[in-house]
Amino acid sequence: MAREDNQEIEERIVPVSGLVPMLAVLDVERSVAFYKLLGFAVGNRLPRDGPMHWAWLYAPNVPDYLDATNLVALREELVRAETEASGCRK
Repeated sequence: MAREDNQEIEERIVPVSGLVPMLAVLDVERSVAFYKLLGFAVGNRLPRDGPMHWAWLYAPNVPDYLDATNLVALREELVRAETEASGCRK
């Protein structure tokens, strides 16, 4: 695309204010339990009662990306919580 085309698009489009990644998982309950270990919370779920078929998670104290200052320690904590975690690469 030419620079002029990009500028025209930028001037027309309303800026995006957020992004919600959608992850397909085999077991919603198990996935929610894992992400709770990382500090996420359930913002919404379906159905409201009983086993979850869908969940929206958010990280109340985390910026818009997932990062860890000590990945090795995070992995060890997840393993202690009996979560399957792959090895860390250097």
